[in-house]
Amino acid sequence: MSLSKILHVTEGEVINMTSALGDPSKDLQSNWPSTAFFETISTNVDGQGLASSVKQSIQLGLDPTNHVSSFKIHFSTLFSNFQICCSCNGDCATNDNCECLKMARLMKKTLGGEIILNGKSIDNPASKWKAMYWENPRFVCGPRCSCSKDCSLNAIQDIDKRQTEKFDIRRTDNKGFCLYAKLDFETGAPIASFNGELVGPKEVVKDMDVYQYSVQAVAHDDPFFKILSKSKSMDKEYKDQLKKAYRTSVYVNPLKKGNLARMANHSCDPNMEILRVFQGGVSPADLRVVLVATKAIKSGDELTWNYGSTYVAKHLGTCLCDKCKMERSSRKRKIEDSPSSSQAKKQCD
Repeated sequence: MSLSKILHVTEGEVINMTSALGDPSKDLQSNWPSTAFFETISTNVDGQGLASSVKQSIQLGLDPTNHVSSFKIHFSTLFSNFQICCSCNGDCATNDNCECLKMARLMKKTLGGEIILNGKSIDNPASKWKAMYWENPRFVCGPRCSCSKDCSLNAIQDIDKRQTEKFDIRRTDNKGFCLYAKLDFETGAPIASFNGELVGPKEVVKDMDVYQYSVQAVAHDDPFFKILSKSKSMDKEYKDQLKKAYRTSVYVNPLKKGNLARMANHSCDPNMEILRVFQGGVSPADLRVVLVATKAIKSGDELTWNYGSTYVAKHLGTCLCDKCKMERSSRKRKIEDSPSSSQAKKQCD
């Protein structure tokens, strides 16, 4: 099976990047770091190092003859064949027979997390960001579903559209390129998807740049395995491959092929968090990593998310987020205003 023939590259909307360091030589695009250049894509594509079970499950999930729109699906048995792609012609959120709605409800019942509906705030308590990201994936309709464009369950259908209207990318001193909002976003709004190449763990560890940019999408202890265990009538070949696939590791690597989300910097007080969302299917190719607003975002705000304490300690050293800069400034003022500091100044005078 040829990797290049599984998922086709879908070009994304390119956002102009500007450098405003104040140094003409550094601001020249020819002097930008190599990591600033990438091909913009609007969906994930398959890359190198994927386990055979991951490639097989992606291939089986894409087979149009295996969509379940012509099968009757029961909530207790989950699905009858490969694809969850629904056959509705209206709003899936109000159709109890909708294949996608049944899957979304099963995920809620089994893994927790409210169903995502278009125009509604996504529940994402910032204090539980790790649980939200990993333990509570969601399910929504996807591009192969037959429901209407106004379907409430097709909640992230526009997440890769109107990028130039929503975002701006600028380079500032010390922090490198930063992602900024050009529109206001409410708390719980899906902001952007984190797109890139789906790669295996060996591809990540052998290149430090790939390691620093990538986000894990599937792990060997993936909670989605609980969903597979509840399926009683899924096609045996597909189910076997999925069980193996969700016992491996898959990363989204945006270094060479990616989108604007790769420019969102770390912050210890972020305004976004990541959430895994299955879009119209259950193979690793259907799994999207979505950035969700954890607080109200105003036009002009920098968009950030928390990379985690391990990443910060290992790769960032001194954190440059606004929260840490304010804390360092506050500690410095306290030291300068302390009695011992004042006495030392007097002695020097």
